[in-house]
Amino acid sequence: MSVLNSLIVDDEELARRLVLLREPPAVILTTAYSDYALEGFELDVVDYLLKPFSFERFVRAVSKARDYRFPPDSGTRPGTGVPAYLLVQADRKTYRVAYEDILYIESLREYVAYHTPKGRIVALGSLKQLEEELPPGFLRVHKSFIVATDKVEVLDGNQLHIGAALIPIGGSYREAVKGRLFDAEP
Repeated sequence: MSVLNSLIVDDEELARRLVLLREPPAVILTTAYSDYALEGFELDVVDYLLKPFSFERFVRAVSKARDYRFPPDSGTRPGTGVPAYLLVQADRKTYRVAYEDILYIESLREYVAYHTPKGRIVALGSLKQLEEELPPGFLRVHKSFIVATDKVEVLDGNQLHIGAALIPIGGSYREAVKGRLFDAEP
């Protein structure tokens, strides 16, 4: 068994060597250059922190590393007893969507679209109901959008960037968004 269970790395070469180990540690890359993000994920890193990052973001990355090395076997979120996934009925199928995979949820009148890295799933539902049922880590930012707070990359005027998606911020939500997501801004 490897002595290293998880590691925060600021050196790409070290990360390349670590992944070659028989039991590689859970690696979190940190850098000031966003250009290296793709390479980091090709190395199978657990998370990628772009400097400067907040303490809250750091803690989320460490929690991800812990869950990577010691996956919960009960199907619940560690220490909460709450399921780590949402069951979504769509297209005559039942999808098991992990909360950590949800980028954002969009209202489409009487339907909602769950956006994940694998695509989107459209199902009957309402944001109001989801807002009450979702675990901490999700935030209503617009009458038509709920976002996973750890997936938000940039605040740009009245929009949030999550990957290639631009999510509008509603006027009545702006202060809550700034307070919860960007209170440590320089």
